[in-house]
Amino acid sequence: MELIFLPHQADQKSLKSYYHRAIAESKELYIVSAYLTNWDIEEKLGTHCEEFMMVVGEDFGLTRKAACESVLKWLPIRYKTQLFAAEGIQGFHPKAMFWRETDGKCYALIGSSNLSVAAFSDNHEINGFTAISEESFQQAKAWVLGLEPPQSAVVDTKWLEGYVEAARQPKPSKKGTNGAAGENDDGGSYAVEYVLPLPTDLEMLDSILRARRTAMRAFKANRDDLEKLFRDAAGAARWSPNKNLAFYDSLRELWSMDGGSRFQAKGWEIKGKHGDHRELSRSLVRVLDAPGVERDLVVVREINRMSDIVLETRGSLFTEMLCQFFPSVYHVANSPIKGWLRASGLVRPRGLSEGDKYIYAARHLRTALRRTKGYPAKNLAELDALLWYAEDARANG
Repeated sequence: MELIFLPHQADQKSLKSYYHRAIAESKELYIVSAYLTNWDIEEKLGTHCEEFMMVVGEDFGLTRKAACESVLKWLPIRYKTQLFAAEGIQGFHPKAMFWRETDGKCYALIGSSNLSVAAFSDNHEINGFTAISEESFQQAKAWVLGLEPPQSAVVDTKWLEGYVEAARQPKPSKKGTNGAAGENDDGGSYAVEYVLPLPTDLEMLDSILRARRTAMRAFKANRDDLEKLFRDAAGAARWSPNKNLAFYDSLRELWSMDGGSRFQAKGWEIKGKHGDHRELSRSLVRVLDAPGVERDLVVVREINRMSDIVLETRGSLFTEMLCQFFPSVYHVANSPIKGWLRASGLVRPRGLSEGDKYIYAARHLRTALRRTKGYPAKNLAELDALLWYAEDARANG
C-alpha cells in the first residue's frame, strides 16, 4: 500500500494525481465522500469508462451546490444522472474511490480526505492507495451500488434548487418532518417537493389500491409460469413467426385483463402482437438474473438495446413486467409518469438515452415514496394506480 500524507510532501505524488489516474484509466469508477465542497478535476472521464457512480453526503448542509454543479458539468451526458446525495442514509461518512482499469486490474483509494480544497492541500490527512483483488472490488462495487435511490437522491437541477447549504460551521438541525419536503433526520436539509396524488375521497382511494393489489396477487399466482414462458423464449435456439404467435397467445392467457393481472388498459394486443418476443424475453431474463445492486444498470442497458433494434414492446410490455416482477423499484412507462415529472418540476438532462430516462424517473419515484411519510401507496406499482387516477381526474375536469 502507498500512503499519501498531507500536507503534500515533496517526494510524494499528490492526492489529486490518483484521481487523475482513476478518471483517465478506469473502465469502472465509484466515488464516495462524506461531503463535496470542491471539484476542480479537469481530466475528462475516458470514453472507455463503462460504469460510473458518485455519492456524496449532505449532513448538516456541508456539501456545496457549486461543487455539485461542477461535477454535473464535468460528467459526460451518459452519466449526468449518476451523481447522488445520501439524504436517506444516517451517518454517511466514507471517503473512498474504487476503480477497475482497462487492463482489468482493480484499485482503491481510501482515507480521511473528503472532496474539498483543504483536504487535498492544507489539512493534515492520510490516505492509502492499493491494488485490490477482484473479490474485494466486487464487494466495494456492491456496497456503492447499494446506495442508489431510495437510499439516496439523484442530484439534478431540481434537487439543487431545494437543497439548503449550511451558512457556517456544521451544527445539528431539527429532526425531520413528515411529508414530501423537510429536513433529513441526520441534518441535511432539502426542500424539493414531490407532487404525489392523493384522492380526497377515502372510499375511492381504498377502491383504487384494492384493485391494484388484487391485480398484483393475480400476477403473482401466474408468476412462475410467466417466468418459464420468458425463459423458454429467451433460450430458444430457433425462432419463427409461428413460435412468436404461440408465445403471444400464451402470454395473453397468463397476463390478461380478464384474468385481472394487467395494469394497463387495452391497446397492447394490437401493437405488440408481431413484436420480436424472443428479444424482449432475453432482455427481461437478463434483468431477472441480475444481482440486485446491478439491476438498474442492466435495465438501462437492455432498454437501450431494444431501442436500437426498434422493439416497440420495450415500453408497454417490458416496463410493466419490470413493475410486476419488481414493484418496489420499477414503474410502468406511461403518460401519467411524464405528467408527474412535469408537476414535480423535474427536468431530465438533455441527451439521455431511453434507458437512462426510465431509470431517472424510477429513482425519483423511489425517493418520493421514501420522503412522503404515511403515504398510502407502499410501492411503485401502487403509486402507478394513483397516478393514473390523477391523470383521468385532470382529463375529465
